[in-house]
Amino acid sequence: IIEDVIKPASCGTDPLALLKSEEAPAIFVKDWSELPDMLDRTIAMSDEELHRQRRRVVDWYARFKARMADRIDEAVLAEFK
Repeated sequence: IIEDVIKPASCGTDPLALLKSEEAPAIFVKDWSELPDMLDRTIAMSDEELHRQRRRVVDWYARFKARMADRIDEAVLAEFK
């Protein structure tokens, strides 16, 4: 669960833009008053649903790390061309 509020010190940019553009399987909240309902929905999930959700997060993170490594490689290689 991630607070989706841009703070004044962020200079108008969204610090969560990377996670959002990469479609992170996270729950973004604008207001923490949303949390109890989200937790209730999570508690109501079956073990199978929780396992699927966990697998989705683990798979996403593995793909995310690989994409970020590729982007770094490309940026470094571009500097030395």
